[in-house]
Amino acid sequence: MQNLGRKLGGMERLFYQQNLVGSGNLTSILFFEGTIDLEEIPKALLRLQIAFPSLTNRIVADPKLRFVVGSGILPYEVIERQDDEHFRRLARSEVRRQYSDTRIHFTFLVGPDKGEIIVAADHVLADAKSLYALCELFIEAMHGRELSYVPMGDAWENRLPKEYRGLAGIVKTYRFIKKIFAGSPEIAMKFGHDVDHVHTESFGFKMDKSILKDLKANTDRHQSNLNSIFCAAAVLAAHEIYRNKEPGIVCLNTPVSVRDQIVPPAAPEEMGMFISAFLQWHKLDENTDIWELARNILATIKSGVGAGEALMLGKLAAGPKKPEKPKPDKNRQRFTQSITVSNPGRLVPFKNLPDAKIVGYRNLGSLWTQESITVVVLGYGDYLYVDAEISVERLGHFPKAAENLADGIRQRILAAAQPNA
Repeated sequence: MQNLGRKLGGMERLFYQQNLVGSGNLTSILFFEGTIDLEEIPKALLRLQIAFPSLTNRIVADPKLRFVVGSGILPYEVIERQDDEHFRRLARSEVRRQYSDTRIHFTFLVGPDKGEIIVAADHVLADAKSLYALCELFIEAMHGRELSYVPMGDAWENRLPKEYRGLAGIVKTYRFIKKIFAGSPEIAMKFGHDVDHVHTESFGFKMDKSILKDLKANTDRHQSNLNSIFCAAAVLAAHEIYRNKEPGIVCLNTPVSVRDQIVPPAAPEEMGMFISAFLQWHKLDENTDIWELARNILATIKSGVGAGEALMLGKLAAGPKKPEKPKPDKNRQRFTQSITVSNPGRLVPFKNLPDAKIVGYRNLGSLWTQESITVVVLGYGDYLYVDAEISVERLGHFPKAAENLADGIRQRILAAAQPNA
């Protein structure tokens, strides 16, 4: 399993932090072209279950994939593929799946000449690397091979960057966290109204992936990258909608763990990112240049909060200066689960199925967070799929806000991809 040797990325690090306060779901998607033997599926799942019986247990995963003896069977479902966006609709549902017993589920979307394999699991059972390994092992099982797995040797703590190890690392981490929460944690970790119910609006579109060639050329010329230009387009589109609420500021999430692990996709076809209006603020006005903003965003991501400017905390939507904490309602969830796209780095290519070629892999996550705006960019086949979701409670009701946000992103990306833009 050569892919397990890479450094621990932001999503996996976030998993360990997140387990202290709650958990969500992960969903891996294998895209294939060809046909799949439906009669072989239960046999392959049985081989996987025999090799790793704890897949049916509710356990906390760790980087070494230490499993204990479990019981039960691996549930699965075969569904006829309706269209090229069927996986998109199903993934959004699977990532919010409510597990009652077994914490993992396999779904096979099968079409005449292509399809998708969706592996959904509770985050307490597996992390992003665990699911990637399981997908590899499932393919081996479909070939009828005996399964074996050699866990990685280094503990999670030993895979931290050197500057965060040992006593000096503890001190640096403490200072880093203290700087983030120098103000009120209530203000530092959220903005807008705090509510005990959820109402979101979402809108999505797709665009031809061939646009990435010209877009990448322009980002190189402007000393930015694909990630930062999509982020810049998102925050500018959001600012256009909400600037009358509090002009001059809009925010972009840059994970509070290992900023230097955030790198451009290895290739345009690996395009996949999660943009969230949450923590890191950028000053904007109607004259802000998208390329200047993209460079600033890239610089922020590279340097991190600790090495960069201090956080400018504020509110995107008008809200009380000292919001009162709402009384908990046990009958409903306080916050919706946000959709994320995890790009687990340069992955070792998957082997093919017996009668099908694996042409893509994506890992989506669902985290209990408090985002007000979420944008997902997912590359698959010849298209980029872009989805924008807005919290109405936190940002207030604006007619067609999600649609306008998505359209604003599309217009800015198309403009940025023009020759010599």
